[in-house]
Amino acid sequence: MYPVTMSRNYIRKTESKYKIEDLRHAVEDVRNKKLTLGQAATKYSIPKSTLFKQLKQNKVKTLKKGRSAVFNREQEDQLGKYILDCCKTFYGITPSSLRRIAFRFAEANKLKHNFNKETQLAGKDWYYGFISRHPSISLRIPEATSLNRITAFNVTEVNLFFDQLKIIQTKHNVM
Repeated sequence: MYPVTMSRNYIRKTESKYKIEDLRHAVEDVRNKKLTLGQAATKYSIPKSTLFKQLKQNKVKTLKKGRSAVFNREQEDQLGKYILDCCKTFYGITPSSLRRIAFRFAEANKLKHNFNKETQLAGKDWYYGFISRHPSISLRIPEATSLNRITAFNVTEVNLFFDQLKIIQTKHNVM
């Protein structure tokens, strides 16, 4: 478990020990057979594994630091749309249910992830990152029904509910 004082907005404290230009030169030297992989790694102070990965690709790309994302942008947008649709149809989503949905979505799509397989939940860090990337989604832990909420249950809200129900029934051909 994380310590209480740990910040969820991690700021990288180190920089790479080599420059992108050195990486380009090393790849060029190995491809032109001026140096071997090991010699180029030593000369330019670049890890062999990094140099090997770059040699497999057609052109040298800047490397992303840190863990790779579980979902690509398209998948994350699809997940966000699903959550918003659930909220519009009065299906309450809590933070823990969103984390469970994300876990199941990753499993269903056979994506490589580091979510907790025992609890079948995405992590809290993933949740906070997802919410920050999708500010239109606002989830809250359900509370006891307040007087304001009871008075908000009026004809307009009931009609809105049944309109949404009718749309879903026609969409899925359920009557």
